[in-house]
Amino acid sequence: MFPTTAAAWVTPSGQKLFCLSCISLPISDQGASLTEALGNAASIFFGPDDALPGQLDRREHNLPSPSLLRVARVRLDMMAILFQRELLRIGARYLRYIMIDSSPQLGCNYLCVREDRIKLPGFALMSPQARASYDRNEGFETRIMPLSTLGLGHAGLVKKGINTANLYLMESEEEEDFHTIRNEVFGSTMDSGTEKDVGNDTVGIIARFAGLFNPEDPQSFMYPKLLHMPGHLHLLFNALETSVKKLEMAAKFFDALRAIESFLSNRQLRRKFQVSCLSTAPLGVSQ
Repeated sequence: MFPTTAAAWVTPSGQKLFCLSCISLPISDQGASLTEALGNAASIFFGPDDALPGQLDRREHNLPSPSLLRVARVRLDMMAILFQRELLRIGARYLRYIMIDSSPQLGCNYLCVREDRIKLPGFALMSPQARASYDRNEGFETRIMPLSTLGLGHAGLVKKGINTANLYLMESEEEEDFHTIRNEVFGSTMDSGTEKDVGNDTVGIIARFAGLFNPEDPQSFMYPKLLHMPGHLHLLFNALETSVKKLEMAAKFFDALRAIESFLSNRQLRRKFQVSCLSTAPLGVSQ
């Protein structure tokens, strides 16, 4: 739980805008340091009077390098994949429901896949009474699967379908495991973008499965049992966007918004803005 001082930071101020603009700088071995980013984040979340921002600024805490954090993240992803393989090996079966969306960030297109699933017990070993009384809510799990990146201009349906299938392929120790998993995917909920047709992909887009099934065979679909359900919230937002764009003031408003976005996307101009307009913030430019 955040300290009570965080509540006072809900309203905008020059100091908070300065912190947010600093956090937006990319963290790399050559760019903004992890210590600086965490110090600015701590000022926002815990307030300027908290001791942590000053301790981070004075380098009183030893922090891992960004490169070490990246290596650790890869190892965690590998451990998660091996754990999923072990679940399949011991016979765990699921009802799977997926949500897929991609977002352009910092020159890359990140594909995020969330999976909600219900773990099924070995019904063959259960009595009819135990099977009828099984509470599927207790077997419910949700997870965010490893992120993947799509190159610029490569965010089409086939590419997204391959990247999504690759997640399940990595978790499959044998070829049959992959076919088992893709037949466990029963539903998807996405917006009206490209991802909504992932269930209509053919499994033949994966090189090793090309020509394995006849086109008339239901198993030729990537997820043979998948039923897509449009995300109602996305539909409402799309309707709102269409309505706003038809307003008389919309054209000039979006022109101004695009100009601001273009300005702040340039690192040199963004830093000049910090020095010129936010130098009087309590934190000061040096922080």
